[in-house]
Amino acid sequence: MEIKIIQYNTPVYWQSVKLREETLRQPLGMKFTPKALEQDKPCFHIVALYNGKVIGTTLLKPIDKQTIKIRQVAVDYDYRHSGIGKKLMKF
Repeated sequence: MEIKIIQYNTPVYWQSVKLREETLRQPLGMKFTPKALEQDKPCFHIVALYNGKVIGTTLLKPIDKQTIKIRQVAVDYDYRHSGIGKKLMKF
């Protein structure tokens, strides 16, 4: 497994959006809108990859020079309870 920072609007970014939608939005009956995805632009996008597949993701949104907000931590259902969320936070 590899954890790294990715860029907005890249193929890996869109994999992370899909994971967030499946694990965070759909259970609440929600979908991403273009306006909601615009909010991702200023964020740092961190993903956990396994064999090229995004299995975990989170966003770090800068608030000011000293504060970063953690947003939308998501882990693929098949990989939950394996410490991926904790590894994303340590990264």
